[in-house]
Amino acid sequence: MGLAFLITSENLQILSERRVLKENEYSALLDANSIVTTAQQEAERIAREAERRKEEMMRQGYDEGFARGESEGAKRAFAATLDTAQALAFVRSTMADMVVRALHGLVGEFERERIFELALQRIDALVRDEAFLIVRVAPASIDAMKNALAQHRDAHAEEVHEADAQSRRQAVRVVPDPSLAQDDCIVETPAGSIDARLSTQIDAVRAAIEARRTP
Repeated sequence: MGLAFLITSENLQILSERRVLKENEYSALLDANSIVTTAQQEAERIAREAERRKEEMMRQGYDEGFARGESEGAKRAFAATLDTAQALAFVRSTMADMVVRALHGLVGEFERERIFELALQRIDALVRDEAFLIVRVAPASIDAMKNALAQHRDAHAEEVHEADAQSRRQAVRVVPDPSLAQDDCIVETPAGSIDARLSTQIDAVRAAIEARRTP
């Protein structure tokens, strides 16, 4: 379950300039794959350009060096390859840092209750058939989560039979967890737990960008 953020351009640098996200745009943030895909596209573009430059330098090095029977060509080719690998690693790391800073800034624009509402929307399909749910949040966030749950139930009241709705209300219990940050939540079910912490989701985005390997 990832947390995604709106990117309005394939140029990832737009994130470093965008500080405020309107609430009506938040529907575009429900799929983490969108931000990872955009980041990957930008990384691939940079990688293609770096690869082209590397091959050009290698050809030049071999032509100049080996044509004279010297080893300078091989040295230059190796240096070009190493420089390219280091440059790509730096690009991925810089890109990940930029995305993470933007995500933290954008999330900070929303009230805690709104963040919980969106987290519940995201995991609803995964937990709706569970016999019971235990939602763990920071002690200071108990009321915000209960309000978010109530609004979530009201928003979906027409989708379920009244008896089912009553059952689902009784099956959800919100408990305090001092180890969690105020915007974090973890949902436990008989089948397992869902880590909906913002830090976990943002770390997943960072890892996806940094681990991206170009073909």
